[in-house]
Amino acid sequence: MHHCDLRSLEEFFQGGDVDSTEIAGHLISCKECYRSAAEVIANLGESGCQQRKLAPVAHALRELIQAEEAQLREEVRAKCLVSLLLSLDVDKQKRFIRSDPRARSREFVLALVRAAREKVLSDPATTTSMCNYGLILVADLGGLKATMKTDITCELLTELANARRLQADRGTANQLLDRAYKLIQTGSCNPFLVARIGSIRASVRLDSGQPEDALLILEDVRQKYEVAAAPHEAGRTMVQIADIVSVFDPIEAYRIARDAIRHLTGDDDLRPRACALGIMVESLIEQGRASKALREYRQNRNFLEQFSEPAVRIRVLEARLSALFNHDEEALQLFSEAIDEFFDRSLYQAMTNAQLLLLGFYVDRRKWSKAIELCSFAEKVEEVPEGVRKLWRHLEGKTKAKTLEVKDLQEARRLLRAEWR
Repeated sequence: MHHCDLRSLEEFFQGGDVDSTEIAGHLISCKECYRSAAEVIANLGESGCQQRKLAPVAHALRELIQAEEAQLREEVRAKCLVSLLLSLDVDKQKRFIRSDPRARSREFVLALVRAAREKVLSDPATTTSMCNYGLILVADLGGLKATMKTDITCELLTELANARRLQADRGTANQLLDRAYKLIQTGSCNPFLVARIGSIRASVRLDSGQPEDALLILEDVRQKYEVAAAPHEAGRTMVQIADIVSVFDPIEAYRIARDAIRHLTGDDDLRPRACALGIMVESLIEQGRASKALREYRQNRNFLEQFSEPAVRIRVLEARLSALFNHDEEALQLFSEAIDEFFDRSLYQAMTNAQLLLLGFYVDRRKWSKAIELCSFAEKVEEVPEGVRKLWRHLEGKTKAKTLEVKDLQEARRLLRAEWR
């Protein structure tokens, strides 16, 4: 049948003379008309729906839509409450968690989980607080099945582990992941939660300088997502794999990133898709395939600029492309702008990576005095960890001796990723 007009929907939910079976079948299969039905029900209100006249199928759909609407309202309210919580000082946050009845709902705890996952990269300390609040609340939640309570607890432990990892507390991160894994075995054994635990464990291994272990774990995670028929999650995992591989095998990284894009087709996949495309361009640059790297970049430039985070990373890509085509003046300008912006935004790890790429530019052109000057400057940046400054001193020594090679820079970039803190 054609789309339902509003008059037909009103008749359907008022018990009028319409073909209820045909309308109900269409509503189930048509998202647009289903949304219209929700609007009609809301406008009619309780008094507008003649309960006694309703066909059973109309009554069932009305109950379903109203339940969905109520659930959505609770989820939106919970998200707003999390924003309210984060606007308070620590003492008021604790008071809210301890005594405000609005915090004692499944929706609020799940909103804490989602917010923790979204904030972990930019603010792991806040994520830690949210997860700890969630663990306090979920223990006291009533009316939940035991398996659901266990699963929510596992999610909170996993996100807390990721936050502790980012705070350089890998020991605690591993302990939390072990707790989460043991707990999920007594819960629903949800394959998505098991895979998420594996994904964070792989990140801990990578941070510990064990990329081989990280790759093995991520490959297992990818397979779990494929078995669970979750192609989008499998694609995101492939992007993680490609990112690790790119440091030592740009040809394989390009292949994996390209394959990942086939899975990343949803609206929620835009950022991981941009990451995959960026890895593809960087891998081509590492291989010295200038023309193909430029074509790949030009084809996807607008998309990359919109969804790469932060956008300043695109400037580093452009600097590397300019260097590949021997446009040295332009490359130096782009490197300089990117490094300055990374510093201004306190993105010190990204800044150091760009500095290492710039050092490679100088060494490739045998501009040893410029390379020494860069090492000396980078070593004095107080905002970076002492281990990174020590790395710069090591590179400066090899630069002064004119023995710095590509493999040294590759190892430095690997160490930067694995041992930043």
